Amino acid sequence: MVGVKATAVIEVAVAAAGPKELRTKGIVPLTINVYGQPSKANDAGDALSTISAFLQHPFFLESSCKGYFNPQLFRVESQMQDLTYLVGLKERELRAKTISDQVEDILGSLDDTVFVQGPPLQVGDELGALLTNLTDHQSAALRFIHQRENQQHSQWMQERLRNLTNMPPAHNIPSYSTGGILADAMGLGKTLTMISTIIATSSHAEQWRAHSGLQEGFLRSRTTLVVVSSAQVLNVWESEIEKHVKPTTLKICRFHGKGRPTLPASLTDYDLILTTYATLSAEYKSRGVLHDIMWFRVVLDEAHWIRNKGSTQFKAAVALQSAHRWCLTGTPIQNSLNDLVSLLSFLSFEPFSSPIIFQRHILEPLARDPQTGASNLRELLRTICLRRDERLLKLPEPSFEQVEVTLQEGERILYNMIMAQCAREIDDTVSSQVKIKKYNILFTAMTKLRRLCNNGILPTLPMTNVTTEGDIGSEGCEFCSGADEDKFELVMQDDICPECGSQLVSRVNLPCLTPKGTQLQALALIPGMVSPGEILTANQASNTTLSSKVQAVVNRLNQVGYRSKSLVFSSWVTTLDLLEQNLKGRCLRIDGSVNYATRLRILEEFQATDVPILLMTVQTGAVGLNLTAANYVHIVEPQWNPSVEEQAIARAVRMGQTRTVTIIRYVVKNSVEENIVQIQKRKRSLAKFTLDSASHDGDGASGTLDDLRVVLDIDLIP
Repeated sequence: MVGVKATAVIEVAVAAAGPKELRTKGIVPLTINVYGQPSKANDAGDALSTISAFLQHPFFLESSCKGYFNPQLFRVESQMQDLTYLVGLKERELRAKTISDQVEDILGSLDDTVFVQGPPLQVGDELGALLTNLTDHQSAALRFIHQRENQQHSQWMQERLRNLTNMPPAHNIPSYSTGGILADAMGLGKTLTMISTIIATSSHAEQWRAHSGLQEGFLRSRTTLVVVSSAQVLNVWESEIEKHVKPTTLKICRFHGKGRPTLPASLTDYDLILTTYATLSAEYKSRGVLHDIMWFRVVLDEAHWIRNKGSTQFKAAVALQSAHRWCLTGTPIQNSLNDLVSLLSFLSFEPFSSPIIFQRHILEPLARDPQTGASNLRELLRTICLRRDERLLKLPEPSFEQVEVTLQEGERILYNMIMAQCAREIDDTVSSQVKIKKYNILFTAMTKLRRLCNNGILPTLPMTNVTTEGDIGSEGCEFCSGADEDKFELVMQDDICPECGSQLVSRVNLPCLTPKGTQLQALALIPGMVSPGEILTANQASNTTLSSKVQAVVNRLNQVGYRSKSLVFSSWVTTLDLLEQNLKGRCLRIDGSVNYATRLRILEEFQATDVPILLMTVQTGAVGLNLTAANYVHIVEPQWNPSVEEQAIARAVRMGQTRTVTIIRYVVKNSVEENIVQIQKRKRSLAKFTLDSASHDGDGASGTLDDLRVVLDIDLIP
């Protein structure tokens, strides 16, 4: 056919695994890509159909190709859809994506307030203590919580669920679960909803406690115990109560740090006790006071932190005693549907909290037929979970722009030297038995290059490890940018990040990328040419030539002007040092070294004054804060885990925002940053959710060896 050509494609992995003498031995599978002008697509599709040849998604697409179209696929529109995002997906991956799409559709359907029915909400005059009127969706959530905490209504709903899922009598285990999952997206006010619930049910909680002082050896308490991810989020809860509730309405205890109470009787007369997962885990391991009390209600904030059943925080949470249990999380299913089993186990939602029954009645039907087999999962979640997304708020749509940055000549020279050293290290690692060493080499190189993209060529300073103290990585997760004290305690216990589930590279005992005597270490001997990322003193920062990235950020901030307010997020403390020195008093700053009182003062000053810029590290600013005074969000570097960017953006794009928010991302051209952005896009085209944890070894948070190879554009010897 004129204007159409074909090219044979062999996968690199297949060729590498085949016989050495391919010219004389062995059969290697290949695929054929068909190329041509879009005007020829229908003719080519018809010609292939006449010989019963049907086009599949290609494994590979040449960079010069402008898109992938399949004329044989059914489509409603007359114009063919660009299917480039499906390039490289195999049949197993396509099936996984179909299942994932079904799960995502189900999560998007859990806002059906028809199911928020049942007993009328009777709260008396308690809600008069609120200083803020609840929105309609918060009132609906309050009703849902009231329903789920009603024993009779909950049992009726669970009996209905068993019938809908054809549960056999042998599995008809009675469930006394009175609680559920509030899974509203970020910014919809889950915290205020739960605070309102505590106020609305205060009389009922007191009646419940008075019913019996002891139950099965546990002292009853009218208290709601709230477990949060960090001390910073404790501050957020306290701030929300101060903002929305009349003084003296709630009696509150902050159960955290040294000197916390040790006697059960001292904790039974509070309305609300706030603690962290790290403190809860420490109490569990030492048989502390939190597990000697029968609480009226236990609430897990960021409940996905317990999704790993082997973790200390999961065991500590499940071991708590309570009348009612709640999970607050914007991501009830992060990667695997097994994440949901962990939440159901905490909620004591029998029989589906049993992994065997969940497998048989939820996972297996979904695996057999994603279209029809999703009904059981849908009914399960509609019974126990309420979820609404940001569209409910009808906020102004944010706008997005990307600033492309070009490295200066010296920066590019150093960049290429780091890449060359990494390639040599990989070439020296020839055995397939040392895959973890390759991983460490690639991860270390990626970290150095990411820092270089931000910070440029810094003054000569003593060489340090990749994760220098005071910068990201020294006390937390390399993948999700978490580095607070409470997370560090949990990381030290389990070697697993409680937020994103990654095993931490920094905890693996492996050789450094720059062993003694290598060329990269010798960079310290070249004036001005050192490995980037060291911490700068104020004097050093002021005497440093601006990096290409920092100059681009400063220029864009100057363009924004004084009438707008900007949040500037970076993973690197050093980058904030450089920005702060060059913004000449026009900015405020919050990082991990800023204590709570100072942080509150800075946030109040940013919201109430004409200071136009707030600099923040992503690990201190991406969770829990409400910064709707800002209408610009600057993401200085692409994050390995894109959900970190989403959390940062949600600080400004949330309930109460009245202006259009502009999100500006800065990406260095021809660098690992461009490749990280491509990895993010590809992850979005793959299955977001999987049936089990084992099949999700390549998620956007943890990153596989192949992901790192793609980011660095380095071929590995298999």
